[in-house]
Amino acid sequence: MGSDIYTESAVAVEMVDFLRRNAIKKKACRELIANIFSHNNYIDKDAATNMIKSRDGFIDTFIAELSMEQGEYSSGYENDRERNAIMIRTFCEHTGIDADDLPEWNIRIFDNNRETGYDISTDVLYIMFDSYDLFETKMTKLGKELAKTLEMEFITETTWTVHSY
Repeated sequence: MGSDIYTESAVAVEMVDFLRRNAIKKKACRELIANIFSHNNYIDKDAATNMIKSRDGFIDTFIAELSMEQGEYSSGYENDRERNAIMIRTFCEHTGIDADDLPEWNIRIFDNNRETGYDISTDVLYIMFDSYDLFETKMTKLGKELAKTLEMEFITETTWTVHSY
């Protein structure tokens, strides 16, 4: 039995930072998003109430409601992945992000530094953007546009190791 070891890279943005948009300072925006999630049964009433209460409550609850589970109690990884994508696209739609203009993305949690290096925290939810065309020796125009869209001063590319058995 063999194993492959290779590296991958992406722009890793902590989900907390991705969600910390000026638009969600407004209760009406938080309420609209929470009501959409609740109406589609993505979250329960308590979660919706927490999301509406405050910006920090919105962020904490949104992250808690994103499913990264692959265990026996999840509704299935592919279903959860589709649900997560809908939740993020809904968030983008109501906070001024054109999701179609974002580079390809996925969400991920790293569980040890051996895979990630030390520029990535473990047990933290990240939204990972495909870094192709975002960097050359410095950030490209597309990279600058992504940073501006995310309301961040800069973004950085990170690399990690993948072990496949």
